[in-house]
Amino acid sequence: MLSKQTIKKLMENNPPLIENMINPDTQIQVNGVDFTLKTVEMFIERGTIDFDNTKRRVPKTKVIFQSAEPGKRMLLPMGVYLVSLNEKVNFPKNIGAMTKPRSSLFRMGTYIVSAVWDSGYSGFGQVLLVVGEEGIEIYSNARICQMVFFKLDEETEGYNGIYQNECIEKRLNK
Repeated sequence: MLSKQTIKKLMENNPPLIENMINPDTQIQVNGVDFTLKTVEMFIERGTIDFDNTKRRVPKTKVIFQSAEPGKRMLLPMGVYLVSLNEKVNFPKNIGAMTKPRSSLFRMGTYIVSAVWDSGYSGFGQVLLVVGEEGIEIYSNARICQMVFFKLDEETEGYNGIYQNECIEKRLNK
């Protein structure tokens, strides 16, 4: 796992490890970086997944909350939501990551589900927000998850799947 000092050094790279942080001094933690909520979306259809991705179909979603001015909030009822993050990552080919919920989040009956973030990946990622039966009140730009980084034992070819440069085009067109 990478330390705060190593993360800060990787922030000096071109491109930096993480772009678009709201406040790096607050977000860079001892063993990772807090990522913040940009949008909350609900699923409006089912998806399809198979072995070789020939039948893969990512379901459509509908934005139900978008971070804007500070203080904007939403009450989310129990359910499963797709969350886009404010921060863009640029992983070198020898760095990967995992995302975990902030401990305050799961103490509220809510948690984050995320896949492994592969070396070489670049983009504005997304995570799944699973809200428990009591629901949750969530504010614009809330720090909801912490990404922890790890160094691979050797450099790899890097990620080259369909999610490379995820959400970048969508953000440029706004």
